Formats: sequence, structure tokens, C-alpha cells
Amino acid sequence: MVHKGEALRQLIREKKSTGKKVADHLGINRTYLSTLFNDPNLKDEYVDKACEFLGVSRQDYFEEVSVSGDSYTDKYITAMERVTSLQAENIELIKENILLKRTVEEYKMRFGELT
Repeated sequence: MVHKGEALRQLIREKKSTGKKVADHLGINRTYLSTLFNDPNLKDEYVDKACEFLGVSRQDYFEEVSVSGDSYTDKYITAMERVTSLQAENIELIKENILLKRTVEEYKMRFGELT
């Protein structure tokens, strides 16, 4: 999956712009822009300004972010499915625990406390 910083780099190339021009528009130097290309959590402030400069919408930018793999939405859905599965598993374990406790209590009532 392409992360936010890498998507910015790709967008600059696609729009046939240069890092220097984008960096100037963002009010940063070219070296700092290079570090942003490696930042998967690129700040929205930079995304918005770069999109404005390159003439693309945030939607187009975020389609680029998700182009080579699961989108953030897909990852969220997958994570929520896993949470749901774990919750169901937890419920089954709680039921099993309750049954075991009842069995132990019944055993104690029939045969007395174990020493």
C-alpha cells in the first residue's frame, strides 16, 4: 500500500511538477519535502496545500493512497470483523467458564469441599 507521503511523491511526478516548486508552495525546503515523502502520517495541512498547488482534490489524493492495496476503509472493516470475531469467542469462553463454575459448585455440594 502506498502511504500518504509516498502518494504525494507519486502525485508530484504524475502532475509533472517538481519537488522544488511544491516545497516552495508549502513554505518548506526541498530537503524537508523529501522527509515528508517517507512520512506515512503526513499532516493534512501539507496534503491540502499540495493538492491545491497540483490542482487535484483531496479525494483524488486519497484514491492514490489506497491505489496499491487495501484502503484505510478496507483495513478498518477487516479490523472490525476481527474485533467482532474475538468478541464472539470471548462470549463463548465466558459461557464455558460459567458452566465450569456451576459444575464445580455442584461437585462441592455432592461431595463436600476438596482439601
